[in-house]
Amino acid sequence: MLTIVPLVLAQLVTLFAVMRTVERDVSERAHASLVAGGTLVSEYLESRSKQLRTSVEVLSADFGLKEATATGDADTIRSVLENHSGRIRADMALLVDLNGDSVASTLPMETSDSASVIELLQSAGDRGMETTTVFDGVAYHVFVVPLRAPVTIGWVLLGFRIDDAVAERITALTGLDVAIATRTPEARFSVGTTLHVPQDQLLTRKVPFVDGDSAVNVILQRSLQ
Repeated sequence: MLTIVPLVLAQLVTLFAVMRTVERDVSERAHASLVAGGTLVSEYLESRSKQLRTSVEVLSADFGLKEATATGDADTIRSVLENHSGRIRADMALLVDLNGDSVASTLPMETSDSASVIELLQSAGDRGMETTTVFDGVAYHVFVVPLRAPVTIGWVLLGFRIDDAVAERITALTGLDVAIATRTPEARFSVGTTLHVPQDQLLTRKVPFVDGDSAVNVILQRSLQ
């Protein structure tokens, strides 16, 4: 007993020290994976935004859209918006005049005249803007660009749905569990996967979908379990 007891105690002390070291190493690796994942997501979203912005700017410069706008016929303009937005796979398109009134839209008219649209226009500068917003409980990545002929005669809003397909793409890139969440006066929702584990066993990192805009965020998650 005098030999075994000290030996067992020494082994327990060593085992405890090893387990603490392993736990710390696991935690550090998990944190590092979240940081790397956050960087990768930011780079992916920036690259995605540049591609979409280029497509949107080309569309807004299209002569057919300007010609349709000059007619003032809402049905014609809506048809052009649907055709053009379909070419760049946009999920919503809206044309408003300089007063902020909706001229034509692929969304329901009550949505087109919502406070969200007015707020976007008030925030847009001469060169337009990129942001996120919610229409009828659906989150969109929205580009607001001026329609010039050659002076500005209106604004074109083109939006791309932020849904599970986007979350799945980010999951495939990072290997992390991903949720995309928004908190706005109109809606509170999330898409993607949410881990149901104790908070002290869950590491999270938040990345804004659009840099400088906090309406929609990508939530990266890693379970320590």
